[in-house]
Amino acid sequence: MFLASAVTNLILVTVTPHSYDSFADASWWPFVTHAWHSVLAPNVGYFIPVLIAFEAAVGLLILSRRYRRLGIAGAMAFNAALILFGWGFCIWSVPVIAVLAWFWHLESGPEAGNAAGACPEPGMRAQSSVAAGTR
Repeated sequence: MFLASAVTNLILVTVTPHSYDSFADASWWPFVTHAWHSVLAPNVGYFIPVLIAFEAAVGLLILSRRYRRLGIAGAMAFNAALILFGWGFCIWSVPVIAVLAWFWHLESGPEAGNAAGACPEPGMRAQSSVAAGTR
């Protein structure tokens, strides 16, 4: 999802950079709308590439095994920040954060990552306790 968002933002900032102008208009906090219009909208060519890099990094971290929890944390923080932009994002972000929290919990279990019982890395064969010489 984050890799697709990075590609989408890359296309939008390249083809129609003014599509970001009204993004914060639905925010219920006037300071968010004001900051968006005064800081980001005039500098969309600088800030959206930072967003693209963040989204791509989060997507790649989630796909990795070793740093997946860091990616999940980044995705949770991103969705929490989206809530600042209005009810539409709140309706989207709250369930997404709940699902990401569940994924975080699954990643912290004893069989997560490379712990015992996990799937072996690609190209490696799983060893049973008998084959490894233990019982």
